[in-house]
Amino acid sequence: MTFQPIDLRTWARREYFEHYFSAVPCQYSMTVKLDITGLRQRGLPLYPTMLYALARSVNRHEEFRTAFDGQGQLGIYDRLEPSYTVFHKDSQTFSCLWTECQEDYAAFCRAYQQDLDAYGSAEGFEGKPNTPPNVFNVSMIPWESFDSFHLHCPQGNSYLLPIFTIGRFYREGDRVLAASGGSGPPRRLRRVPSLPPDRGGPGVAGRRGTSGGRTARERGGREMKKLALRALIKYLSGLVLVALLVFLPAGTLRFWNGRLLLAVLFLPMLPLGILLLVKAPELLEKRLHTREKETAQRSVIALSGLMFLAGFLLAGLDYRFQWLPMPRWASLAAAVVFLAGYGLYGEVMRENAYLSRTVEVQEGQRVVDTGLYGVVRHPMYLATLLMFLSIPIVLGSLIALPVFLLYLPLVVRRIRNEEAVLENGLPGCREYKERVRYRLVPHIW
Repeated sequence: MTFQPIDLRTWARREYFEHYFSAVPCQYSMTVKLDITGLRQRGLPLYPTMLYALARSVNRHEEFRTAFDGQGQLGIYDRLEPSYTVFHKDSQTFSCLWTECQEDYAAFCRAYQQDLDAYGSAEGFEGKPNTPPNVFNVSMIPWESFDSFHLHCPQGNSYLLPIFTIGRFYREGDRVLAASGGSGPPRRLRRVPSLPPDRGGPGVAGRRGTSGGRTARERGGREMKKLALRALIKYLSGLVLVALLVFLPAGTLRFWNGRLLLAVLFLPMLPLGILLLVKAPELLEKRLHTREKETAQRSVIALSGLMFLAGFLLAGLDYRFQWLPMPRWASLAAAVVFLAGYGLYGEVMRENAYLSRTVEVQEGQRVVDTGLYGVVRHPMYLATLLMFLSIPIVLGSLIALPVFLLYLPLVVRRIRNEEAVLENGLPGCREYKERVRYRLVPHIW
């Protein structure tokens, strides 16, 4: 932590500061409603997530980090740490903890939970000792909602750092809202960036108050179980659906190519899903969400579904009537290609945390231009090409191959629309397209 003193003689804001600090001393409070629907849907704890998001917002603006130090010198801290309150039900009091701000969300949540475990039951105003001077205050009133909040500090004019309070969240139609209010310098938080997820209703404003009684681990654990159940249901329903589409037209469970496809498709999927649940639940949540907003994308999804239906039907009938038998080694080789595509798909997910199944620009999204994304702009679709075009050969059906080749124009259409959406809403996308020329296959397209 460093504190950079301000030289009032040369400071560009001197006139404004002296007017509102000395001539017309004033304070202000403001309350806004934040849409936290995405946060709640993704299953992460509300309190540490809001602390993380507020800390990132505050640290982006030096106006929020302007303060007087212990010697009365006006200056700017290089960063602020969130100080927050923990409520004690038995004594009806609270204690203040603080956690060092982390750039990585998961690392911050771990540090928050460690502080909560170590100091959460400590009585007294300062629950965690040695509070540094560069903290901003956040509190939560989870049992109370509000439309406005005012914090009046008659002799607190020299306290310049922002103060926030979070109240009870609530539903409004199909959205989940939280009112956000606070006091501090006259700069508005336009949005809370990169909120990772939870469920619920209103409030952020004011000074140190109280926090929720349940720990982030309890709430997060419940949401993780819901996410795991959703993923398991989707996995099992997909397994049953593909099995029906493969074996019913074949007329027998002895269709060994069908068993091979189920093996290469669903056996890697299970450990991959478990890994995402443990390491990247936000990404797993995105992969489970399939409702497209773009009309062009909805038509691509519908046509892809018809392609798979027709392809599986033809492959099963080909096996039943032995129209055009293929050697077993060709199917095994195609299975290797399929697994290679699966491996490429996994690497893409490791590199890109914004890898949603729907075409959209996400909150806080940035351009990923390293690794595979430094070679082609859409490595995920390259992976799906390897997988989908190898499926008819895995099933031992040349007759079904032309049907699966229809995926080529479909993926081209999807890519063109996706790039148009990203160009309009993602900063740096146009520059990235200039740096990385090829969309799908190097030196070809």
